[in-house]
Amino acid sequence: MSTTCHRRSSIGAASLVFVAVVGLGPFSAVSQDSATLVAQAQQQVRFLGLQTALPSDWQQVDPSSSMRLVQFVVPGNKPGQSAELIFYYFGVGQGGTPQANIVRWQSQFRAADGTPPTPQVVGSEVSGLPVTRVKLQGSYARGIGAGSGGTGKPDQTLIAALLQTPQGQVTIQLHGDTSLIDALEPDFDRMLHDIAPLSAR
Repeated sequence: MSTTCHRRSSIGAASLVFVAVVGLGPFSAVSQDSATLVAQAQQQVRFLGLQTALPSDWQQVDPSSSMRLVQFVVPGNKPGQSAELIFYYFGVGQGGTPQANIVRWQSQFRAADGTPPTPQVVGSEVSGLPVTRVKLQGSYARGIGAGSGGTGKPDQTLIAALLQTPQGQVTIQLHGDTSLIDALEPDFDRMLHDIAPLSAR
């Protein structure tokens, strides 16, 4: 049985909600029946000696930079709507701490009242590897550094996971229109839950 504790801590000028989860936590809620159906329509993803699975209709594309291990586009139901999933890797000891990344991502979002939204943060472990899951919603001015990268696009959601591997941190980001990301969130969490060493399968 997993144990969950809740505490609030300060990050930058705004607060965040931190949920520490021991065990599989929120990534384990997959029934045997649904897992069987999911397994029939999955594609394998391999990175840094690890592997996981994603729905087969998530379209893998060539990474647009050397800092991206793998990259996917997920079409939405509306014309021109899509989400993007990216596995970032910057090298051993690179990529910033989870706290620094959360602060940076938070600075790129604005809530309806113009203030930075409170990120939802969950800490857990997957196959013995620490992972920090972050979710932010609002107007999103996606950029490389801190602060706004320009006029924010409204009604956007970012779900990110900072996975600590033996070769360094892998940052996994799913972002796009909030309505689409809400529908894709269970698949993202299943992907996190399924991360395992290649030798384990």
